[in-house]
Amino acid sequence: MSDPEVIRPQPGPQEAFLSCPADICIYGGAAGGGKTFGLLLDPMRFIHIRGYGAVVLRRTYPDITREGGLWDEAANLYPLAGGTPRESPLEYSFPSGAKVTFHHMHHAKDRFAWKGAQIPTILWDQLEEFEAVQFWYLFSRNRSTCGVRPYQRATVNPPEQAAHWIYELLGRWVLPEDPNYPTAPGDLCYFTRDGDTLVWVDAHWRDPDGQPATSITFIPATIYDNPALLSRDPGYLAKLRAMPLVDRERLLHGNWIIQPKGRLLPREWFKVVPEAPAGLETVGRSWDEAATDNAGDWSAGARVGFKDGVWYILDMVRGQWSPHHLDRVMSQVAAADGAFVPIHLQQEPGASGVARIADHRKRLKGHIVRSRQPTGDKVTRAKPLMSAAEAGNVCLVAGPWNEAFLRECDSWRGSDKDVDDQIDAVSWAILEQSHTPRGDQSGVPAGMSLAGGFGSGSSAKAGSSAGRYGPGNRGSRYGGGRIR
Repeated sequence: MSDPEVIRPQPGPQEAFLSCPADICIYGGAAGGGKTFGLLLDPMRFIHIRGYGAVVLRRTYPDITREGGLWDEAANLYPLAGGTPRESPLEYSFPSGAKVTFHHMHHAKDRFAWKGAQIPTILWDQLEEFEAVQFWYLFSRNRSTCGVRPYQRATVNPPEQAAHWIYELLGRWVLPEDPNYPTAPGDLCYFTRDGDTLVWVDAHWRDPDGQPATSITFIPATIYDNPALLSRDPGYLAKLRAMPLVDRERLLHGNWIIQPKGRLLPREWFKVVPEAPAGLETVGRSWDEAATDNAGDWSAGARVGFKDGVWYILDMVRGQWSPHHLDRVMSQVAAADGAFVPIHLQQEPGASGVARIADHRKRLKGHIVRSRQPTGDKVTRAKPLMSAAEAGNVCLVAGPWNEAFLRECDSWRGSDKDVDDQIDAVSWAILEQSHTPRGDQSGVPAGMSLAGGFGSGSSAKAGSSAGRYGPGNRGSRYGGGRIR
């Protein structure tokens, strides 16, 4: 009788991942670190428990079934423990009745297919490819009645976008500018929510019902932590070393902060000033509305002013809102800005675009609302912003929104995959105000200035902008939108 085959994690990060007690453990950060094997091995700890179930998620179906992908890797593991495959749906069942099921979630709205689900273990493969709304919605489905404490595990590589939502979770481990950096790999940290803002708390924190905060950790791993792969396929390391610089740094060394050269709006082009000058020649609030409902898209409203050849970005309001919630936010921001700060809107083509603008005008009655259909792509529309910024003629009034805006600019390459809602809002503000005669304050009562809406003869203070709108960016005043 042959000896049984032993299945175990490799010593080091993979073993730490499989033994992690956190509610959420995110693993990897580079290619070849044994992420897929570790993720598939994790639920095997509980397949002897009747009623246990795990769901493995990828963004698209081909990601699961392609050669050497999750489904192929599962075939090397689960039959050794008595697992029986089924292809519709893709799942393995075990003698106890436990199941490991494979699903994709291509569109953000696909998350609603999980209404009412109870999933003891949720396993995200390449978490950076998912949207924040997908992750947080399934967070609410992470429930268990089989005796296994519900938990989530995820693998990850550094995302291309510097403004990616995942930094809300991992920033303290991977971003030098994060206030909690550096947090040691594997350290358990705890978070809760205040409104829609993620708040870090200590291990002893309890909510009003006595429930603890959610625990999370990050365990990095690279190909150098995977001797099994280096032994089986030593040429893979050479392939990683032959990649272009940015990809090589990310996938071989787990570099989270490197960005491609050829950036269109480097952060060093922008100056941060404590306040804008009094007597701005023009000022306005421009909005970039999310294209679709419930798709995780961002909406942004930029308040921009101009004086003496310099553009001042006075404030930014940003969040992930449904159209109804966005309407409420826009009304609140307009009321705070004042009736004499023009509102610039981009009109979508077709009858729906006309109807949407008409609805805005009705809701914002008493405010100056200007709209037209945009022409050209976003890069073309951003050229005046790029030219002014490169010349040192764009300033940011200091506020809590500055870093998110600068990160978005620094990572923007004009790709459809890039996050660019704040850039588009500022670009539209500059385009529209460029059509406004300098010093045009028609309709403004005597003695009042459009200098940031703060009144005649006074400067727009840094604290004023942040105080009025910053709380919305943290989910308290305008609420309901995830802000970064």
